[in-house]
Amino acid sequence: MFNPAFATYRMEATEDGHMTRVTTAWSVTSRTTQAAFMAAGGALAGVLGVRGALAVAGGLCVASAGFLPWGEGVLAYGG
Repeated sequence: MFNPAFATYRMEATEDGHMTRVTTAWSVTSRTTQAAFMAAGGALAGVLGVRGALAVAGGLCVASAGFLPWGEGVLAYGG
């Protein structure tokens, strides 16, 4: 759900002349970041065990909610 919605946002926010560069940079960064986090998760599982690594990942997912934009006028769909 995130990728199509954010792709639409990127297309609307980027000038036509820069669209190819933005799309390429997004693709490269996305694939590199996914591989790096998978390797980090595997290393963490090697140290803490699978349950420990899942607990850390779950905690980081819950903590990431703090980075969401909270406040008035932030909702995209008429909030």
